[in-house]
Amino acid sequence: MINRYGQKMVAIGMLLVFLGALSTWTAEQTVPQFQEKEGAPIIKKHKRFPWLPVLLGVGAGAVLVALLTGKKEQKHTLTINIGTGASGTPASTASYSKGQVVNYSYTAQAGYGSLEVRLDNDLVAASGTVIMDADHTLSVSVNAANNGNLTYSNGVLTANGIRYELVLIPTGQFQMGSDCPEAFPDEQPIHAVSITKPFWFGRTEVTQGLWQAVMGSNPAYFKKGDNYPVETITNDDCHRFIDKVNQMLGGNFFRLPTEAEWEYACRAGTTGERYGDIDAIAWHNGNAGSESHPVGQKQPNAFGLYDTLGNVGEICQDYYGPYSAMNQTDPTGPTSGNLRARRGAGFSGPPECVRSARRGIYSPSYCCASLGFRLARTNE
Repeated sequence: MINRYGQKMVAIGMLLVFLGALSTWTAEQTVPQFQEKEGAPIIKKHKRFPWLPVLLGVGAGAVLVALLTGKKEQKHTLTINIGTGASGTPASTASYSKGQVVNYSYTAQAGYGSLEVRLDNDLVAASGTVIMDADHTLSVSVNAANNGNLTYSNGVLTANGIRYELVLIPTGQFQMGSDCPEAFPDEQPIHAVSITKPFWFGRTEVTQGLWQAVMGSNPAYFKKGDNYPVETITNDDCHRFIDKVNQMLGGNFFRLPTEAEWEYACRAGTTGERYGDIDAIAWHNGNAGSESHPVGQKQPNAFGLYDTLGNVGEICQDYYGPYSAMNQTDPTGPTSGNLRARRGAGFSGPPECVRSARRGIYSPSYCCASLGFRLARTNE
């Protein structure tokens, strides 16, 4: 197939042929031709109009105009900034066709840690794709293996002096769901669940102080102090926070809890609707004054967890879906969907919703001042 440059050259050649033929014919028309013989001179008939060269020339001209005025193939530039101690692909700046999908993957080299990858200044996963719908920049950086600003050891995460404690939750079994008079249909059928792997679970909801120490900003609506729960965050915000913590620590340390883990940890061995008197254990719409409160002020459950009920609701890992009546082992919920699961109600929730089995749903893009989260970690 002839490329764009070759097409232009062919069109220009045909146009020149047209112009030459037309010029010759015009000259012949304007200069009379005579024939010598006896008698008066006789003018010869004009030559026929050269329709074929003209039509070819007009067509070539139209093609040339289209080629000259047509849009060129649009390309965008992917700028790559790889810092010392990181490696991966692509390794250098390059231009790509509009709409092209570019795969990237980066790792920290031996002796380095805390890999951080940013796409147009937004923190992203260490590997993924970039759609070339505009110019983009990938910046990859690492810190020394021991990050003095963020550490984790034996259930304690510390970021710039802010401590966040996690509790090791043992294995066990429980009845998930409820058939109490206040129960909603999606809390049934009640079914047996086995938790076969110990896991770490945040003693409190993630605080504004911890979020600020990691992310350098505070999205909360109630900006009242380091010990208040962070809120007004989406599911994606949670994952960006967790991804950054994991990158800074150089491993896959933290995640969101599953719905089953959350209810099991919240119940802490109890079988009723709550693990204690509602006013003693939870901030709800009858005692919170329409706002969040510092974490850890109410009574904890038997696992030593605070505010699993009330204060702010908590985002879980699962997509939202109906329960099965069959016994479950370490369930993780549906693998896809349009809605996510949340638990724990919040300061705006009425008492009938502030229960261990109560389920909530939300869109991944949804955020509000009564929705936060807490960290979980697989025990390794």
